[in-house]
Amino acid sequence: MGLFGAPTPEQERSLRTAHKHILGLVDITTNLLDIAKIEAGETELNRTVVDIVSLAKAVCSFFRPPAEIRGLRILEEFPDNGVEINLDIQKIEIVLTNLISNLTPA
Repeated sequence: MGLFGAPTPEQERSLRTAHKHILGLVDITTNLLDIAKIEAGETELNRTVVDIVSLAKAVCSFFRPPAEIRGLRILEEFPDNGVEINLDIQKIEIVLTNLISNLTPA
């Protein structure tokens, strides 16, 4: 209950919408800061050899249930063999997650 009593259903919807948009703005701001760091040469890469196919499949699996709830399907087409690449796994996970989340609207 808030200072002035419980919010009405319409107020609750408005608050949820505002919260969703605020989180989106936080993501955009974080991405812009990351880009600025990359451009300034202030980002360190923690490279390791990773099977990019397995990583991409894992990211797709994460998004499959919420996409299906929205009536969407994530179609995957990967090679049968893994593809090993020397990369920063956390940064690539962020890129893949951003790409897929941009294709699966909330």
